[in-house]
Formats: sequence, C-alpha cells, structure tokens
Amino acid sequence: MVRARWLSAAVLCTALLVAIPAHSLTPAEAEIDVDLGKLDGLLDRAHFREAAEKALLLRNQALALPPSGEAARLAVRAELVAGTAALALGQEGFARQCFGRALRLDPRLTLTGVPPKVQRTFDAVKETHT
Repeated sequence: MVRARWLSAAVLCTALLVAIPAHSLTPAEAEIDVDLGKLDGLLDRAHFREAAEKALLLRNQALALPPSGEAARLAVRAELVAGTAALALGQEGFARQCFGRALRLDPRLTLTGVPPKVQRTFDAVKETHT
C-alpha cells in the first residue's frame, strides 16, 4: 500500500509539473486528460502494468491529435505515468525509454517533489539527452 501511495504521489507531482496555463481543451484533449487522471486510481490499487499500458495508449491518442502544446503536454504526462509505473514493476529500462520520449517532447522538462528513485532515473536519462 505504501508503494502504491508513493507512486500516486509521484504521478500527481509529475502531472502538475507539466501543466500549461489553463485554456479551453478540445473534447478529445479533455477526454484524454480525464483518462490520465483515472490512472492514479490504478496506481493506488497497485495495478502498475495496467496503468503503464493505458498510459501508453493515451500517449498514442495524444500524439494523434493535431499538434499543439496541449497535445504535447498530455503525451508527456502519459509518458511520465508509464515510466513511474514501470519503475514500480522493476522495469528500469522501460522507464528510461518513457522518460526519454517525454524529454524529446519537452527537452526543458524537470521534475521536483518526486520519489528519489523516479528523480534519479529521470535525471540519468536527461543527462544523456542534453
């Protein structure tokens, strides 16, 4: 249970970090945003594999939208959820791939207030992308 709460806090923090000032979301963007929010519940229940898989599906949906800052933000958020879930599953290599894709979408991305394991992995990936 502690592990699930840790991950939920990490996802919440990372989601807040990639927030862009509020503006009107398209219906498709709003649907993806809501679905990404539901992933916190999966992480709370320790359904890490399901959370990672759904996050990647949502990432693909976000990338299929017309290019915009919001679509990119949603894709980054999905990658961070998938990477965090992968770390909980002991899949550091996959987590690194997720964080790398997030950084390709937003090279200036930084994380604060996340668990040390997430921060260390993210920082290591960021060093290789600069």
